[in-house]
Amino acid sequence: MKVIAKLVPACLAFGMVANAYADWVYAHPPVWMTDYPEAISCTYDLQKNQSGIHCLPDGISIYAPPIEKVVLYNPLTQRYHEEYKSIIMSGRCNNNICLSSGTDIGRVNNWDFQLQVAMLHGYYFYGSGKYIDQGENTAYRFGTGPLGHMYPQYEVLDTGNVFGESSTPEPFAANSAVTYELWCSPREDLCSYTDANGNRHRLERDELPDYIPIATDVSDCADEVCYDANGDVIGLNPGWSSWGG
Repeated sequence: MKVIAKLVPACLAFGMVANAYADWVYAHPPVWMTDYPEAISCTYDLQKNQSGIHCLPDGISIYAPPIEKVVLYNPLTQRYHEEYKSIIMSGRCNNNICLSSGTDIGRVNNWDFQLQVAMLHGYYFYGSGKYIDQGENTAYRFGTGPLGHMYPQYEVLDTGNVFGESSTPEPFAANSAVTYELWCSPREDLCSYTDANGNRHRLERDELPDYIPIATDVSDCADEVCYDANGDVIGLNPGWSSWGG
């Protein structure tokens, strides 16, 4: 069974699912949806950056952007995809629009100059003045602010639906050559595990060794699990702190 796509280069643009993942939703709210203010004021320092404006919360630097684990879920196929990505994105504003790789990320007031903007994923830029030192320059979380109707909040799967039922999973046959369908929340101590009958179950992390063996091939491990050459989960990571010591 294919689990989640093995960790791959970022394929989300500005928090939006790229074309390859157009039918996917967030399995869990990313930090930019929950941990930062709805509105973030922007700063422009001519001496440090001659063409850029930064709309970042205190403690977050464009020069050392934090990396976040992002998990997507496809309701049609009931499959997961996870990846690690910077929580900061950038684009350019000119005339009346801001774009990042062709994606609309904000609006400005007919600027006759081009300006690079850096802000959190899941935010749009709003510049109301004719010039950078006039009017409002703010990044708003999607679904909020003066243009929230143009930039709706992203869909997040309900936590209860992500993890499935809390009943006892049906075990796989002993020593069977199988791969496992498993996903663990990056922000909760809960995992979704699909048993031998194809039923999804809610498990806590420390319950996983009761149903999934510790992997013997540790050449490709990340977080709780180890993968084979196809990106399928073959067992638990023996080095994971919950059971590896």
